[in-house]
Amino acid sequence: MTEQINDSKVYLARMKKTYMDKAWFMSIIPDYIDTIVDFGCADNSFNRFLAENFPQYKYIGVDNNDDFIELVNEDGGVCYKSLEDLAKAKIVCPETTLLVLNSVIHEVYSYWSMDEFWKQVGVLNPKCIAIRDMYAKGCGIYKTATQRELEQATIEAGYAKQLKDFTAVWGELEDGYTATHFLLKYFYRENWAREVKENYLPFHYRELHTMIRKAGYDVNVERFYGLQYLKDKWTNDFRVDEGKAALKMFITQLTTHMKLFLVRGE
Repeated sequence: MTEQINDSKVYLARMKKTYMDKAWFMSIIPDYIDTIVDFGCADNSFNRFLAENFPQYKYIGVDNNDDFIELVNEDGGVCYKSLEDLAKAKIVCPETTLLVLNSVIHEVYSYWSMDEFWKQVGVLNPKCIAIRDMYAKGCGIYKTATQRELEQATIEAGYAKQLKDFTAVWGELEDGYTATHFLLKYFYRENWAREVKENYLPFHYRELHTMIRKAGYDVNVERFYGLQYLKDKWTNDFRVDEGKAALKMFITQLTTHMKLFLVRGE
């Protein structure tokens, strides 16, 4: 069962900070696309952001949160509770539809099976899919010294409870993968009961590639990168410039996100 969002205002405000990065795919959309479906649209503000800048497309939202669906409908938007419901409505043409999966694959993988999720995608059967989500890479430089510096810095920064709760669920910060997982979520205090349990890094990239191929899609664009605003936040929160050389090196070299553009094969 999905953990409820405790503070929707904070949740939505944080989402909006990355809209420019989340809109990365707009420059590579094929000419035949006329409809954009935002899966996990929340209050539909990302669709509104896109519509203001790219009014030539039709925008539709999908979200399983009843409160968000009500907000979208009250605002004059279009929102369905599932991809299956949208497909049944027959208001989009799969061959001209782009499905956007912005920071949601990790959520559905946390609460569904991989097969069930991609089965839902197959019901809609969009021609293109744009993915932006978290992915840990470059963790090999994580050492015991890094762990000591991170744990001490976390306590000094006032996040001792988050560290204790996180390790109770996911284990000690003994490797770069687990440490990255912690860094990506420790600051979500307002919705901590939900965030601490959610698996931000639920799959290996090879698993995702296998499911993509199984679903009938080819990867046309693939990028790995680190969000600078997160690195800046970690640098400030944990004061990494104050003699924490191992932690600074880890944060500097860490890759935390991926972008994929998929096109369904013939």
